[in-house]
Amino acid sequence: MIEHCSWISDFARDYFCEIVKYMVAEFGITEEEAIGRVNYETSHWDIYNPNFDDMLGHEEPAYWAHNIYYGHNSHWWRVSRETLEPLPWRKD
Repeated sequence: MIEHCSWISDFARDYFCEIVKYMVAEFGITEEEAIGRVNYETSHWDIYNPNFDDMLGHEEPAYWAHNIYYGHNSHWWRVSRETLEPLPWRKD
């Protein structure tokens, strides 16, 4: 499952799992790809920050899912989905 789950709070673990579920349902990707994308994106996040749960929870899982899948610089919230391209991902 998600690599960071054993190292962070129950809230964050459950939240990451919600992001994965959303990505599978919304983008039609496999759970493996969704987990890989979440792991890659969150590998540089400061998950040990005592305020991490608050920082993560200030947005809905859908927000994080879109940011992880399309990238924040895509401005996915302002453009038509038909014009969006997912960020590259490869199974390592």
